[in-house]
Amino acid sequence: VQPLIFDSVKQKENLERFYTQFIANDFLYKLGAEIIFDCALRSRGEVNDLLLFGYFGQSIENLWNLGSNVRHGFISLLPTTSFQCSEEDVFPFTVSNFDLACSNLSLHFVNHVPLAFSNYKKILRKDGLFIATMVGDYSLFELREAFAYADEKLYGGLFSRIMPMIKAESLVNLANRSGFRGVVIHTETVKLQYSSLIDMLRDLRQIGFSNFLASPVTAISKNFLKIVSEYYWQNYSSNDRLNLSFNIITLSAVAQ
Repeated sequence: VQPLIFDSVKQKENLERFYTQFIANDFLYKLGAEIIFDCALRSRGEVNDLLLFGYFGQSIENLWNLGSNVRHGFISLLPTTSFQCSEEDVFPFTVSNFDLACSNLSLHFVNHVPLAFSNYKKILRKDGLFIATMVGDYSLFELREAFAYADEKLYGGLFSRIMPMIKAESLVNLANRSGFRGVVIHTETVKLQYSSLIDMLRDLRQIGFSNFLASPVTAISKNFLKIVSEYYWQNYSSNDRLNLSFNIITLSAVAQ
């Protein structure tokens, strides 16, 4: 049995607990939704049956208009969703239900990514289009490095404090093996700036990026945060602000 990377219960609780703040800080999800919408308009004409999975913010209204029969799912049962799903590797649909399936900034938090890809392939009709945005492994590299420095200095070793992200180069083979063709990968980097480490961590928590890894992690102390902050300011700051990077990967592929 493949070990779990993420604790799905913690993930669901995290999204439900911070739902109010999540809505107010959904800039990253809005960007992903806009990318998906633009890609769908360029690649697909009329759509009858459309599946949306993930959080799309107000942009969901534009996506909703792409299809005449739309189903929207999420890990947590939010007001806009028509079904709840523990992960994208388990869908409550039979095969060949949709012309277009879109996943927004969610697949990087799935325990069994190959199974999720296979399930998207199964629910798409022949020549159906799959579009997904994901957070790539280049994301949060500044914070990851600062955490590693503090862990090494305080504890003499490294801990998994940031969730592992998907590598862009692995997605083409994964999509091809799952029965897709015409795979296109696009990446772009989003740069954010913060006045303090605490503001940064609060923002990450509010957009659903709290640590919900299945493996236990040593608690974060005030001394740990002090070391992280000092390292961050010394290495990844400019104009009196801390820099933070997100690498957004967009994948589009056609079901064979």
